[in-house]
Amino acid sequence: MNSERVGGNNRRGAEKPDWLKERERDLARKKKIGEFAVGLAAMAIVGMVLSHSARTSEIMENEERAKNVKKIEAEGIIFHDGVNVRREPFVGNTEPNQLASIGEEGEQVAVDYDGDAYYYNNHNDANGGWYGFEAVELADELLEDGYIAEMDAGRLKSDEKSGDGIVWLNENYVTVIEADLVDQESAGE
Repeated sequence: MNSERVGGNNRRGAEKPDWLKERERDLARKKKIGEFAVGLAAMAIVGMVLSHSARTSEIMENEERAKNVKKIEAEGIIFHDGVNVRREPFVGNTEPNQLASIGEEGEQVAVDYDGDAYYYNNHNDANGGWYGFEAVELADELLEDGYIAEMDAGRLKSDEKSGDGIVWLNENYVTVIEADLVDQESAGE
């Protein structure tokens, strides 16, 4: 039986030829450069995908709202049954966006609110439509009438700095008194 390895021209103690050593070093160097380039390319692709998806969702959200938001000139608001004030017009189960609550169940809270209100209806949202109000103005009105505490008012006003300055309430718990309706009723009397 033969004890030599198959395909093994190298005998123990025999050195590799210089050209073979150089070739192996060259391949090892190219392999390291290739691995680095692939890693760098992968990081760049992941970065582009993340930044693109963030930018796209932001643009889509703004365009979506711009198309579906109706601006209303309001003279007052009535809140029903203890409504939650939210940073965004949705109920977030994974990332709650509740800022405060107004009133109690079975109670109505009416405030003067002279300014713009917004109505947003996302047909894909099981909760229906949402009314948006200027955070600072709403907080001031609610605080002045004693319907929320100083701390809640501060949370509402914080949306001015950390958000878009508009807070949202579900349409099922809000009645907006439009300025046109008040003017028409006054003229009819």
